[in-house]
Order: sequence, then structure tokens, then C-alpha cells
Amino acid sequence: MMTKTTFLIKIFVCSYLLLPGLNALAQPVITLNGNSTVYIAKNSNYTSPGATAYDSIDGNLTDSIKLLSDVYVGMVGIYTENYSVRNSRGQFGYATRIVVVNREMTPPVLKLMGADTIYIEASRTNPAFQDPGATASDNEAPFNLTSAIVVDGQVNTRRVGIYTLTYNVQDVSGNKSDTITRIVIVGDTRKPVWINTASPRYLPFGKPFVDSVRIADAYDPSIAMYVSHPVTGPVDVYTPGQYDYIYTADADSSGNMPDTLFMSYIVQAKVSITDIKTGMFSTFPNPVADMLRIDLGQLSGPVQVTLCASDGRHIHTHVAKQDAGHLLVDVSALARGMYFVNIEMGGKIYSEKIIKE
Repeated sequence: MMTKTTFLIKIFVCSYLLLPGLNALAQPVITLNGNSTVYIAKNSNYTSPGATAYDSIDGNLTDSIKLLSDVYVGMVGIYTENYSVRNSRGQFGYATRIVVVNREMTPPVLKLMGADTIYIEASRTNPAFQDPGATASDNEAPFNLTSAIVVDGQVNTRRVGIYTLTYNVQDVSGNKSDTITRIVIVGDTRKPVWINTASPRYLPFGKPFVDSVRIADAYDPSIAMYVSHPVTGPVDVYTPGQYDYIYTADADSSGNMPDTLFMSYIVQAKVSITDIKTGMFSTFPNPVADMLRIDLGQLSGPVQVTLCASDGRHIHTHVAKQDAGHLLVDVSALARGMYFVNIEMGGKIYSEKIIKE
């Protein structure tokens, strides 16, 4: 049977055995006021921010903190403030602050040159972006820090987007300027444009029609183009008259819609008698029944031969190489009557009259 004295002895023994671990957990803690590293200027008035101390058993020990400092504001350097405190059980708590004494603490002044927001029209042929840059100055030598500015970011003037450039600079004492930024907007606001749009366009009679209208965009290389001719139908170069075309195209990749283009093509009538030269070649036989021989005379090189009725209607075109200065044209299928043999060469037209038997 346990007596009261035996019970108290056991409690005392247990407490004694637990005391070392309990003591180890009761070490005081020092908390620094402010930052663990402080920057100050040379010859400035400096007062330590101090610290607080707490012990799990003794409570608030702030008033018991001791400070050992080697800070000297009269000389540039790195110094320390060592804080210590002791609790009632003889345990210590420690904390250290670093104090950096600089020559000066004023940051450099950084200013943008040009606008802080720049707009550029995107184009596949744009040159590289020319940054207007920035300037930087400081209140200690070297006073001009422009060459030390660090710029982060890139701008692609050929690609639509919003680009950010950041500028920073640091002086010889390690003081950093405030970061400044420039926004560069590369956009596409221009409509696609039509090319070769002179209207009306006059087309020579009988010459093949080549549609040279095109659409182009400064940024988007591929835009679908559509052509319609609802009024008079496709151009017929053998039928004089006006042919109206309507051109449309899709919007570019930025949503810019091109205008609708209206074009008129006028096929000119048969060549005016005042534009025709005679006596430059000869035909045989004349009248002719089936095979017409053309003696080119002084004409040389590739030629285009056109047979026209007396009213100017186009009948037949024959392109052939010269054979010893002669050409042969089969006219056997022609009806009887008068025709004109037109030879086009070098942008000029020469004509002679023939009779078909």
C-alpha cells in the first residue's frame, strides 16, 4: 500500500527526470523589429530598430535584451548588431541584424525618352524596332548612368501583339532605380488594298484577256479574292463592248474588310482604218479559193495573222513561224466575199484586202 510520503517522492522523481527536456524546450526567443538587413547612408543618424524577447516560462523578456553593436556610420562597410537575452533558468536566446553603411542611399533617376506607349502598324517588311531608350542620372559620380540601363523585353514589329519593355539601373552604391516600363502595341488596322485598278481598261480587239487585278495586305499574306461579272458576262475579246466586273475579298486576319472593287473593261472595236498600214506585205492568189500565200516582204519575226470580214468581225487567227518569208493560211472554209488580212507585229497592224471566190 502506497503512503502519502511515497506518492510525493515519486512525483518529485518524475519531475526531476522530465526537467532537462522541459528546460531545453523553454529557450527564450528574440524577434527582430524590422528587417534582418538594414541599409543606411554614410554619416546618417542611425538608431537600431531593436527587438523583442519572449520566454515560455518567464514571459516577456524584452527589457532584458542586451545589444552588442559595431555599427559605425562614419565609414562605408558591413556591420552587425548582436542581440542576446537570458531567462531565469540560465538559457540564452540570440539574434543578429546586418547593417550596411553605403556612401549614399538616393536611388538613380530613370526617365523614358519618347512616349511610354508606342503604336506600330504591323507589316511583313517592317524594320526592327528602334527603342527611343531612356536616360539615367545619379547624385554621385558617375552622374550619368544612361549606359548602365538594363532593358528587358523584345518587340517584333512584324507580328501583331502587345509588348512590354522594362528599364532598370543601379548606381555604384547598389541603389536601384524604380522600374519604368514602355508598352509597344503592334497592330493591324489597314484595309487590304486592290492593285491594278485603273478603270475603264481598254482591251485591244482579239488580244487574250489577262486579269491583272490583285489584292494585297501589309500584314496578312494570303487573302481569298473573288471575281463576279453579273452584268455582261466574261470578257469576250472578239466582241467589242463594255464588260463590268465586281471584285470582293475576305477580311484579313485582323478583321479589316477590303472595299468592293468595280471594274469596267472595254473591248475596242476592229482597228480603225487610220491605224492600219498597207503595202507592207502581199497576198497570192487574190482572188483566192483555198490556200492563201502571204509574202511578208520586209516584215520579219513572229507574227499574228487575223482574218476579218468586211464589217470588222473577227474570222480566224493563225500564228505561225516564218518559212522563207512566207505564210500559208487555209481559207477554204470561208464564204465568198471580201476580207481583210491583218498582220500584227511589234505592236503595229498591217492590212491587205483579199477576195474569196
